[in-house]
Amino acid sequence: MLKLFLVVYLVGILSLLFHLKTKSAHLTETLTLFHKNFFLLFFTCVTAGVTEELIFRGYLLPRFEILLKNTKLAIGLSSILFGILHYGYGTLIHVIGPVLMGIVFAMQYQKYRNIKIVIIAHFLWDLIVLVLNT
Repeated sequence: MLKLFLVVYLVGILSLLFHLKTKSAHLTETLTLFHKNFFLLFFTCVTAGVTEELIFRGYLLPRFEILLKNTKLAIGLSSILFGILHYGYGTLIHVIGPVLMGIVFAMQYQKYRNIKIVIIAHFLWDLIVLVLNT
C-alpha cells in the first residue's frame, strides 16, 4: 500500500505542476450516486477490484509476458491498457493515475503471483478513495 500512496502523491504533484483538471462532470455525478447509496459504492469497489485485476493482472499480464518475452514491457502495456480503461472518468489525470497504479499492481502480482492480494489492495484502494470523496 505504501507504493500506492507514493504513486498517488506523484500523480498529485503532476496535476499541480501541469495544472491538470482533476474533476469531471461524469465523476461528480457518479460520486453523487455513491453518496446516496453505500451499497452501490461497496459493490462497485468489489466488482472493480475483482474483474479488473482478473483481466489485467491475472489474464493479460502473463499472456503479454509470453508474447513479448519481456516482463517490463508486459507490465507497461497492461498498465497502459488499464489506464485507458479509466478514460471514461473524463480527465487525463484519471488515465495517468491508473497507469501508474497498474504498474504497482502488476509489479506486486509479478513478485508474488497471488491475484488475491492484488484484488484486495485494489478493492481497499477504491473503497478508501470513494468513501473519502463522497
